[in-house]
Amino acid sequence: MAQKYWINNSFIDLSRNQITQQGLTVTMQPKALAVLTYLAEHQGSVVTQDAIMTHVWQETIVSPNSLQRCIAQLRKALGDNGKNQSLIKTHAKQGYSLETAVKWQLTEPLTNKVARTQDITTKLALPSSKLAALFVGILLLSILGLSYFSTGTSELAFNKLTPLTTSDEKEGGASYSPDGRYIVFHRYDGLCESNLWAIDLKSQQEIQLTQSAAWYSSLSFSPDGKQLIFLAKNGCKQVNNTAKSQTVECRDLVTLHFGEALNTPQQPKIIKQCQELEFNMPYWLNDESIAMLQNIDDAWKIMRHTTHNNQVSELYAPKDRAIYNLSYSASHNLIAAISTNDLDQHLLDILDNEGALLASHIINRPAGMSPFLYINPTFSPMEEQLVFTTKKQLFSLSFNGDITEIKVPLYENIYGVRFHPNGTKLVATYGTLDTDIARIHFNEIANEQSELDFNQVFQPYPSISRSTSKDQDAKFQPDGDLITFISERSGTKQLWITDDKHPQQLTQFPLGTTIDGIGWSSDSESIFTAVNGKLYRVSLVGKVELIPLDVMVKQLYQSDFSNTLLLLAGGSSKNKLMTYNTLNGELTLSAETDAQWAAMNENGVMVYLDENHDYWRIESKQTIKINNLNHNQKNYRMVMTKKALLGINDNHQLWSYNLQTGNYKMIQQLNKYAGYLSDVQQEQLLLTQIISAKKEIVELSKVD
Repeated sequence: MAQKYWINNSFIDLSRNQITQQGLTVTMQPKALAVLTYLAEHQGSVVTQDAIMTHVWQETIVSPNSLQRCIAQLRKALGDNGKNQSLIKTHAKQGYSLETAVKWQLTEPLTNKVARTQDITTKLALPSSKLAALFVGILLLSILGLSYFSTGTSELAFNKLTPLTTSDEKEGGASYSPDGRYIVFHRYDGLCESNLWAIDLKSQQEIQLTQSAAWYSSLSFSPDGKQLIFLAKNGCKQVNNTAKSQTVECRDLVTLHFGEALNTPQQPKIIKQCQELEFNMPYWLNDESIAMLQNIDDAWKIMRHTTHNNQVSELYAPKDRAIYNLSYSASHNLIAAISTNDLDQHLLDILDNEGALLASHIINRPAGMSPFLYINPTFSPMEEQLVFTTKKQLFSLSFNGDITEIKVPLYENIYGVRFHPNGTKLVATYGTLDTDIARIHFNEIANEQSELDFNQVFQPYPSISRSTSKDQDAKFQPDGDLITFISERSGTKQLWITDDKHPQQLTQFPLGTTIDGIGWSSDSESIFTAVNGKLYRVSLVGKVELIPLDVMVKQLYQSDFSNTLLLLAGGSSKNKLMTYNTLNGELTLSAETDAQWAAMNENGVMVYLDENHDYWRIESKQTIKINNLNHNQKNYRMVMTKKALLGINDNHQLWSYNLQTGNYKMIQQLNKYAGYLSDVQQEQLLLTQIISAKKEIVELSKVD
């Protein structure tokens, strides 16, 4: 018998004796739910009172009043009533019937299927290895005609978007409380420091939960809904929100008493100091332990932290893949880990709360979705699926690794979706990061504007092509006056060019396209770009030509060396830094490295930052480590001239590093919203700058 099912807009959870309807959860007597379930199993048919009482009370003698009381309690919990009887109908002198459709979540609990699989393998004396038993068990289940996972997940759809916050501040990272009454979210003080706030969905009251702003991670509620757990650190330097980065981010594991914070803002309580350990993505499990990613020996592992005795144990640490995302479902009591392997494939692993691998599938991406796109899905509480976003698109990810687009009414970008406990709606961050391209001189002084006209937006430096969307990664035309850049102003990432006055869109790539670098050809007549793992040449009139390569192009870097592109290539082995000759099509290996950044100047000198964040210089086929650069700057987006490297440090200072003398110096102070450099030409720099972050909290739902 299914343990969870839907009747109209009500969710019935037999494992918890609960009915949740419109965000309100009511705990019911088991006999009442047994009556409802029996009617649901005979949906649309009249079931006699005697049949119900025999099934529910069996050999116990009770009066018909007991059944009538159960029916009255059920109608109240389901939002039905004795007059309309739209859900449960009384048939005089006959019995009762359930008049609305029933949606069953599972035909059998997943853990029972796993246990049965293990029983079969044990009886046949098959290998004791957990993974071997799993695979053989799945094979046996398919032979027996049984499905390891239910494939009948319903298609999600949302047609209504409701704003929940209307402040001028940037907001994000929203989650529902377990009872669905509150939404907790981040309200930012600047670019990355924030306070935690809550919205009471009954009264619409906004409540500040934390005493002071800091960098706070995504959060998770304790099973009883009384506490929050998340990561915290003071300041914003070196913060990276994905588990890809191997830089040590010293962030403490903290809790906040939710009930107390609703009355008075609280200071988060540290329960585990980082002590140079890197944590990420904490989740409170149903047994009140904490599962989270932890970087150990440059590998991300899922670790369990038991708070009452401070013990730490390993939950899941596969050696053949690199985990980068973790999610947990309290209703399923399952863990999902997303990882990559040496073939650049992304995998979905489903685990139980003890870390046992229940299933592992390669994620099947639809046409047009970048093979390198890192996805961060969250569980649906009702179906065997997860959901994730790629800005203007929302997708479901089945437990079998299949991706399906979900139709949503979006105009701006959408981020960080989380389900309501009843599974019928989502809360998300909605809006955009507005960045522009500025051209600045080496000796230009930051010119902060003190007065603005009506509807005018503050720009740290004059923008070359103002838009309200994300413009980035601009490059000078080598022998001309044009500038090419990546912009989302038309709805998705496209290549644009401008002469400082007339911006023009060059490409028409499909929605959701990932562009990983651009660069001009040596003759200035075309632009090379890496799109969804492939290399293209785009003419100045928008003609797009695919350049066939035997490798996947993961990133295109700055290269001023004649007729040479510098790219990070992926494939069946470790990533490689390679050069590509645009005249003869020859690919040449430069370094076996998963480079984080690289550049090549007009003399053919190459500098790159490796996966351990060490800098190397390649010249005349000799590779030399640069030891005196690592401690001087932390912004890993730089540009390269004939003699020097240029970048912006954490203190918003423009610096240079002389490749010949090894001298490092500060050039000038920049505005704090100066992002990163993307190109250099003589005394001119192209800078991606932050204009604003227009993000708010919204709710997605379906209205029939």
